[in-house]
Amino acid sequence: MNSICNTSLSDLPKASSSELNYQPSRNFFSPRLRCSVKPQSYPFLHFWRHLLVFIFAIEEINRRSDLLPNITLGYNIYDSCSLEHSAVLSALSILSGGEEAVPNYSCDEKNNVVAFIGHLASSSSLSIAEIAGLYGYPQISYGAMDSIFNNKLRFPSFYRTVPDGRDQYKAIVLLLKHFGWSWVGIVVAEDEGSQRAAMELNSVITQNGMCVAYRYVIDDSLTSIDFSNDDLYTEVLHRLLKTNCDVILFIGTSKNIRIMQTKMFTVYKRRFVFILTALYTLWNIRKTYELAGSLQIPLPRRNIPGLKDYLLSVGPYKHPNSTIISTIWKCHLRCCENSSRFCNCRFCNDSNLFSNVSPYMYDVSNFRYTFSIYSAVYAVANALHDLSLIEGNLKSLSKNRSQMLLKHWFHSCNVKPSWGVSTAIAKTIPFEPLVVCADPEGRFLFVKGKVGNLLVSLGNFYALGKALVNRYLQKVNVTTPGGERVYFTDERNMPGRFDVVNYFISNTEKEIRQVGYFHNVDGHEQFIVNDDDIHWDPKYNTTPQSVCSPHCLPGYRKVIHEGQHKCCYYCVPCPEGEISNQTDMETCLKCSEYQWSNERRDTCIPRTIDFLSYEDSLGLSLVVIAVVFCLLTAVILGIFIKYKDTAIVKANNQNLSFILLLSLMLSFLCPFLFIGRPTRMSCLLRQVAFGNIFTVAVSSILVKTITVVSAFKATKPNTSMRRWLGRHFSACLLIIFSSIEVFICVIWLSLSPPFPYQDTEVEIGKIILQCDEGSIIAFYISLGYMGFLAVLSFVVAFLARKLPDTFNEAQYITFSMLVFCSVWIAFIMAYLSTKGKYMVAVVVFTIEVSSAGLLVCIFFPKCYIILLRPELNVKGNLIVQTKHNIV
Repeated sequence: MNSICNTSLSDLPKASSSELNYQPSRNFFSPRLRCSVKPQSYPFLHFWRHLLVFIFAIEEINRRSDLLPNITLGYNIYDSCSLEHSAVLSALSILSGGEEAVPNYSCDEKNNVVAFIGHLASSSSLSIAEIAGLYGYPQISYGAMDSIFNNKLRFPSFYRTVPDGRDQYKAIVLLLKHFGWSWVGIVVAEDEGSQRAAMELNSVITQNGMCVAYRYVIDDSLTSIDFSNDDLYTEVLHRLLKTNCDVILFIGTSKNIRIMQTKMFTVYKRRFVFILTALYTLWNIRKTYELAGSLQIPLPRRNIPGLKDYLLSVGPYKHPNSTIISTIWKCHLRCCENSSRFCNCRFCNDSNLFSNVSPYMYDVSNFRYTFSIYSAVYAVANALHDLSLIEGNLKSLSKNRSQMLLKHWFHSCNVKPSWGVSTAIAKTIPFEPLVVCADPEGRFLFVKGKVGNLLVSLGNFYALGKALVNRYLQKVNVTTPGGERVYFTDERNMPGRFDVVNYFISNTEKEIRQVGYFHNVDGHEQFIVNDDDIHWDPKYNTTPQSVCSPHCLPGYRKVIHEGQHKCCYYCVPCPEGEISNQTDMETCLKCSEYQWSNERRDTCIPRTIDFLSYEDSLGLSLVVIAVVFCLLTAVILGIFIKYKDTAIVKANNQNLSFILLLSLMLSFLCPFLFIGRPTRMSCLLRQVAFGNIFTVAVSSILVKTITVVSAFKATKPNTSMRRWLGRHFSACLLIIFSSIEVFICVIWLSLSPPFPYQDTEVEIGKIILQCDEGSIIAFYISLGYMGFLAVLSFVVAFLARKLPDTFNEAQYITFSMLVFCSVWIAFIMAYLSTKGKYMVAVVVFTIEVSSAGLLVCIFFPKCYIILLRPELNVKGNLIVQTKHNIV
């Protein structure tokens, strides 16, 4: 049986592949380098750990008695040199079992490949996945986060021990939101995977309301010498520097990204906050002081017991056949296994040689991608271990019992049994499996193919291991010796876990500190950043800001500049009645009907309720006037009652005078229905009471005038008017005129009665409580009828103004009706031009003035004669005065 291939090894321009051989025997295969190391192009120590942890995991598993007992794992290693075609060649060489790649043919009859481990980069992983998926081999990448691998139809056997890249995008967006950075730039490497990641991240950023100022692709074909040429890099850097963008996202592993960072810092002296993705590796971090204050979202730091000591003590004495370890010794440590005067090296042993190497070059404490390789090896090993348990279950059954169970199991799979296939025959079956089944108890395996069906026991399932490992890889759920849980999600990724680290300078040395984390496990997201632990660049006194336009404070809204990003805008205040209670709101929120915006336009407050109240100075003044005139009317009524037998009272129809005074007294009390908080009862009464009382008053005046004229004409002999003048003539006219108004009010109240309502449109920020007339037509008909009576009274009185003084009250009525009509005509114009409670005040004032006009013009002259000129209040004096006037 076989196992694993292709794990990353070297620095950014180099990578590697590894093959893990899975055998029933204890023969151990030492590592051998298939890709030669060119001079001055040796692997960096930072990536050499990836090879060492792979070997460490194999050795650790081989030492365990509870995992794959009696089975030893071996390996071969290939270096893809970070080139896609080299990765493809390495994968084909592994499948061919020899140095030369021979597609669809294997020279190694003893060992068979069942899985690939690798690659670190998405581009190389994609190249290997095309081949692995074609042949059905499982592949586990320990660094490819590209979302393209989520397509399980295209990559049915692809796994990865890193999270999906979309989780990293979520973490970046949450980080930008946390600090309020809405204006960012993106610098991306030119490889296809980085380009795809940049486009996806750009889309996620814009979907979350932020903007990308620019997206620049770094050309890896340029060298550091090219970047020193002003004509080449000035245009690039000028474009980045001319924007007021202080946050730049770096995506990819381009070496020129680091060169560009250095140029921006050394030439332009411009500091930025760089946000680095997980794959961005700072192997030479001591030289990149321009990254001080920047942030990175790497994979979480994990625990691998014993690996630190292993990394510090590794050497050619432990692995004598490893040319790469000898190369590392010579290139990095200047060590040789034997002292030689021809080499610039010294004699060394294996004892802690790497303890003096800078942790930034050779980190033996922070295991991130290192753990991904470690967990990948453990995932495959545990899948193989689960498969090995089937052999024991199958051997524990008798032949008859196993045949009976197998036939029953074949029937459940809807295929015909093919019993007795031996191991030798199984190896020669020339078909690719279409279906791999297992019985419900997991003890037997069955393969259904294009040509036939195959029963598999442990002795022959090694030939079909690539399909079986796929089945059990999906169910892997183990805990490493360090207590770390390893399992795959439904999309065959690791759960979304990332750290947030900060780069800063301390004592002239660069340091890294974890300041937060992001977890997305089973759909539950958690993002925490401790702002107090972050050390920003000394350029920034506080948390850096990166916005295209200043934030619009609450009370303002954004107006986007035409033709620019939505993050570039200017702020305008919200209109009255609308608010913005958050920063950078695009639209103002309209307050509810009964609320209004405050002066700062950031909160809706209850509208001020306004109506003509007794506490109001205007309302109180009108009440005082009404009470004074009501009392005055009562006094005049008392005077008329007291002097009811005098000539002047009798001459003017004392009953009508009493009715008129009572109606005027009630009209002075009508304002009490208009002043105060409107209620349903007050709204019903105010218009009805006002209309009927005033109709009675005006009708009394009209009847008085008609009576005067009729009485004068009835004094002439042989006239028919005398037959109509009786004691009930005046009463009948008064009832007829008043009943018409009553009829109008009954119809009004029946069809559309007045009701209280809250007017929010009349005055800004106020709720005006007032009565709605219900039917505006009925309201104006009522007023029109009163106006008709008043005009009729004025006309009749005007025509009778020159009658003899004994009967003549028409002059006073004429003047009083003139005042009355003038007041109500002025009322119409004032009523239509006022709003709110002042409309009610106009109505009340009109009622009081018109009532006072009638009272003063009609009754004050009579009171003057009764009280001050009693000698005139006799019938003889009135007749003499009349004759004198006629002469």
